[in-house]
Amino acid sequence: MDLYQKVPQTVKDPSDPHKQKTQKREAVTNFLTECLPSKRISAGAIDMLKGKCIILDSTRKKWKPTSKARCRNSLSARDRRKLKVFDIKKDGHKFEEYIPLHRLWQDYMRDILDIPRYASEVAGQKKENNERLLKADYHGCMIVVGKTRCPSLLGLAGIVLMETRNTFKVITKENKIKCLPKMNTLFSFELDGYVFTIHGNQFCSKPTMRVRKKFKFKGPVDI
Repeated sequence: MDLYQKVPQTVKDPSDPHKQKTQKREAVTNFLTECLPSKRISAGAIDMLKGKCIILDSTRKKWKPTSKARCRNSLSARDRRKLKVFDIKKDGHKFEEYIPLHRLWQDYMRDILDIPRYASEVAGQKKENNERLLKADYHGCMIVVGKTRCPSLLGLAGIVLMETRNTFKVITKENKIKCLPKMNTLFSFELDGYVFTIHGNQFCSKPTMRVRKKFKFKGPVDI
């Protein structure tokens, strides 16, 4: 701030109509003569600065992180475990609270699926909608376990609260949280009178990775 105090008032106030160009040049030359080192003045620094825009103060400040932890823009896996970000408490959940989520999911699926077109027998249309099913988001879907190697899970139905790489976490009508494995399990859901069946083996990946993944269509797997 001390440097700015040395600048003449005729230079600091550009709205003054009584300024002349010669006065400006003399004021700037005197200011540079007082502030610049003598070595730079003798080397012709004032002549080199003529006609150039001079920024007296830096408008940018370099950001230097104090530690590696501040460089991350997201939580690490250890921090997520400590904070229990992805843990769902088994108590305190009611099935009725997630019915609006299920209705939102139905509207979402109606937008990405053309059900009358899906029901047609054209192979190209079938393949296109099958790929959409594989890449869709199933949070809020009411799924039913059709076939599984675990007899206790057969026929279990619930709304999907969380999807991980290998499981679906659902809430049942009895207000219980159940964890359903995807591997070797057939799931089904109903939408506008049509029943869709999905193979859990094709969903064994992170939901965010399924969007970019290229699927190879295979035959049904016997369970």
